[in-house]
Amino acid sequence: DPAWQEAYHAWAVQTLQVSVPRRIIYNKYVSRDHMGKLTGTYTTNAFADRGAFAIHTMWPTDNHEIIHLFGSTFGDPVALWSEGMAVAFTINAPAGEVVAKWNGTPVHLRARQLQQAGRLVPIADLLETRDFRRVDSEVTYPQAGSFVRYLLDTYGLGPWKQLYGKGGPNDSASDLRAHFESVYGRTAEGVEADWRAMI
Repeated sequence: DPAWQEAYHAWAVQTLQVSVPRRIIYNKYVSRDHMGKLTGTYTTNAFADRGAFAIHTMWPTDNHEIIHLFGSTFGDPVALWSEGMAVAFTINAPAGEVVAKWNGTPVHLRARQLQQAGRLVPIADLLETRDFRRVDSEVTYPQAGSFVRYLLDTYGLGPWKQLYGKGGPNDSASDLRAHFESVYGRTAEGVEADWRAMI
């Protein structure tokens, strides 16, 4: 759906205040197997290739992987931040919606459901990419999306982009805590407590 994708693109570029350096390549596949045969990646429905500034997807529209490309213009952080931002911007902006969703459920509602089920993971245990990837993505993705959405709505885009631009995808937990405190002036655990109270 090129019209939807172009409308989302315009909204995301303005909202994220980014300058897109080149044309984005949108590779559309008919199935996961089709994508796997052509790319070698069989384990997902979609993925972003930051180096080629391209996405590969089974879906007719994309408001998740494309955010990874926009984010790459100002950083390459750990999975908690990159996946959190992608989920936090999974918004149907062309339809006038303003709420981020995970599989059709508002991210804060999904985080509340996970909290009530005792499934939320302490942010401290998700800081490093390897730890984030060890946990069920049906928990980590909506949890990260809700937490990042909270950061954006509470503190604004500027601090978020600062945090996103610090360090790299393999940073240690201690480095990440230091980055967080240098940007927000508070510990990640302190902000997490506020977020948990909000949801």
